[in-house]
Amino acid sequence: MAISMPFVSLITSLSGYFTGVRRVSKTSISRILTMALQVALTLALLYFFPSSSLDTVCTYLILATTLSSIFEFVLTYIFYLIDIKKIVLKRSKNDNYLKKILRISLPVAVTSYIRSGLSTLKQMLIPYSLEKSSVSCDTALSQYGLINGMTLPILMFPCIMITSAARTFDT
Repeated sequence: MAISMPFVSLITSLSGYFTGVRRVSKTSISRILTMALQVALTLALLYFFPSSSLDTVCTYLILATTLSSIFEFVLTYIFYLIDIKKIVLKRSKNDNYLKKILRISLPVAVTSYIRSGLSTLKQMLIPYSLEKSSVSCDTALSQYGLINGMTLPILMFPCIMITSAARTFDT
């Protein structure tokens, strides 16, 4: 498994590149082919070299995983080289980089500002509303702190696990 780790990290980096330039089809193609190769290698190793030893079977699985990771890296790197060649051929000296940067950074900044403003508004309105329901200011703030600090993390924990698992399997 240690042999496959550098390849897995490089695959992840290249996959991030393709996600960033909005060409995830290349990553998907390489991932599908890799999974097919991994299944085929596992079946071939288990068929041609049958063993009743659990250690040997685990070794076959690790070998199939490592070889498929190397294959996925090579395939993704080839896709990357092809993509870079297309970009270099398309690039001209009159490209407006400021326009390209603003096209990405402006929507991100605006959504961040909106999210921050809504969060600030929520942080102010909830204690104020609790205080209006005939609770003292100190009690309202302590109740809000209890809800925000203890209850919501417990309630949101399953959502966090599901979201992170969905993002893991999405790529």
